[in-house]
Amino acid sequence: MPLGSLNPTPDPRPKRLRQIGLFGLAIGAALGAGWWWGQQKPNTAAVSGQQKTLERRSEKLETKLAAGTANDAEQRQLLRVRLALGDQTGAIKLLEPLSDQNPDQPSLRLLLADLKSQNDDNAGAEREIRQVLNLQPLHPQALEDYARLQLKLGRKQEVMQQLQASAEAAKGKPESLPIGLLLADVQQRNGLNGEATATYQGLIASHPADPRPMLA
Repeated sequence: MPLGSLNPTPDPRPKRLRQIGLFGLAIGAALGAGWWWGQQKPNTAAVSGQQKTLERRSEKLETKLAAGTANDAEQRQLLRVRLALGDQTGAIKLLEPLSDQNPDQPSLRLLLADLKSQNDDNAGAEREIRQVLNLQPLHPQALEDYARLQLKLGRKQEVMQQLQASAEAAKGKPESLPIGLLLADVQQRNGLNGEATATYQGLIASHPADPRPMLA
């Protein structure tokens, strides 16, 4: 999701496709499929056939999960199926252990935070995001998700303090540009146009070959 599209209000569209490799592409496809099916007439033959195919696949995977024989790949397949079927509660239950088992894949925990936020568990969403930031304090996507959640909760001051500290810590590092763009975006949305302009100018000076600060 582009940094410039940061929005504190819930987004009713299919949730963003995370850049997490093939697994992320599959998750995005599942989410897109689930949304598409939800828009169609429920009695169409095509949708009915796809639904039944998913349900059959789900039964096999659910049986293996209940028996404790589902491996990591099968659990991920089941996660995609649950998402495609619109079972967010089931997806959350599956993502919680998957996230714990794969601490080197923060995208799983951030997807979990997304789902919790969608289900009005803002405290749970914040907890998941903070777990990522505890391990990777300059993780751009985690910081963006944190900012979005805090703005949703009306915590503008907390967001500004966190992002300013993160931008300072990121100076001279690869994360400096995405975090700087995020900070400027939040400053602008909070009516701090002078500060946002100064942030953009600083990014233009420090990243002269990158067009994003100038475009922003």
